[in-house]
Amino acid sequence: MKIAIFTNKTFTELEELKSIAEKRGHILDFIKIPNIEITSFSDQNEIKKLFSYDVVHYRTGMNIDCANILGKILKEKNVTFINEAFYTHPLFINKIFQTVCCSEAGILCPKTFTAKNPNYQEISKLLGKKFIMKNSRGCQGKHVYLISNKNDLQESLEVENNNILFQELIPNTGDFRIHTFGNTVATIYKRIPSNGDFRANFSLGGSMQNVEKGDLYNELSKIANKATQVLNLQISGIDIIQSKKNGKLYFIESNENPGWKQVQEITGTDISEATINYYESTCL
Repeated sequence: MKIAIFTNKTFTELEELKSIAEKRGHILDFIKIPNIEITSFSDQNEIKKLFSYDVVHYRTGMNIDCANILGKILKEKNVTFINEAFYTHPLFINKIFQTVCCSEAGILCPKTFTAKNPNYQEISKLLGKKFIMKNSRGCQGKHVYLISNKNDLQESLEVENNNILFQELIPNTGDFRIHTFGNTVATIYKRIPSNGDFRANFSLGGSMQNVEKGDLYNELSKIANKATQVLNLQISGIDIIQSKKNGKLYFIESNENPGWKQVQEITGTDISEATINYYESTCL
């Protein structure tokens, strides 16, 4: 099997993926196309080379519109393209789109608003004195702000003035990351914020702990599977929080490029192995 992964850069986990693939007799190449001619998109040699692959997994490296076009072209050539959402749901990386789609599908989400001219007094009436402001395209906990007063809002708006949303602050002790492959949950772990931070991202210093199989695991899996179906994601990380007040579970966002650094150490699940297993399953 020939596998191509679109990525801006390689890192330890991707190198492990390549090693496992090669041990199984597969070819795995990292693809980076720095310049793309739009007027002859599918005629470029770099694009034509992709037609010989069995699986093309797009992570990063292109304008999202180009990723959309690439997915459609590869589908016509019967090449498996991951994630299909790049061409079936082009807005899927947008947190506003995610929230609308999941909420409409009956998945519980924090109360969320957008505002043309954000005003602390008006927003606090809707969401409470403390609320979350985030860029709808942010990732890894970046571009997320805790707003407690008018000054917080003004300072945050000086940094983020486009594509923002405002969200109810759900009291919690961390969030849950659910790694999914198709309709299968590979593993679940809880991410706990570092002292003084409300964000639980591992990249920001948060810690992780495994979630054992049981009632909570099953409920989280049910929500994650529904979200991946709604957004048409084949490989994803779904983030969910549990309210300290009422115990309810809320969908926060999906991530089409979930990292898996130290996941095996914490959970015992080898995400690299699971990824190759999934690639293989798409070609059966």
